[in-house]
Amino acid sequence: MLIISAGATITLPLIAKRQKMQKLQQESLNLKAAIELAADISLSTHSPTRIALDKTNRTYQLEVTDPQQKQNYIELNDPLGKKRHLPDDVIITDIQGSSRLGKYEYLIFDPAKKIEAKIELHAIGKTKTLFISGQNIEIK
Repeated sequence: MLIISAGATITLPLIAKRQKMQKLQQESLNLKAAIELAADISLSTHSPTRIALDKTNRTYQLEVTDPQQKQNYIELNDPLGKKRHLPDDVIITDIQGSSRLGKYEYLIFDPAKKIEAKIELHAIGKTKTLFISGQNIEIK
């Protein structure tokens, strides 16, 4: 009985840590997919798109140029473009290369400009960094 208890004491935290690492990896991949979609839409429509990041509420969403009012953005009506909430244990720790307006930081994808940006996601002492350089997006 003591051996089972000791084994559970050791393995349960390891399982929880592994699950949190998997969440961090999955959220990194989800954010990368949204960024790739924003860049692809910008190139194909020849108009700017953006990712709106809210560090405080741990959300992000893809927005496209409003067809009626080109200076405005609207939420993309697509499953990949909807507002996403990061899990409680995954936080955005750093964003570079963005524009800030109110509580949001925006990564703007404009076909006429090359974006250079970095986003860091953090969980349980581990960090995943997304490097964005034009159409190239890397996770490290």
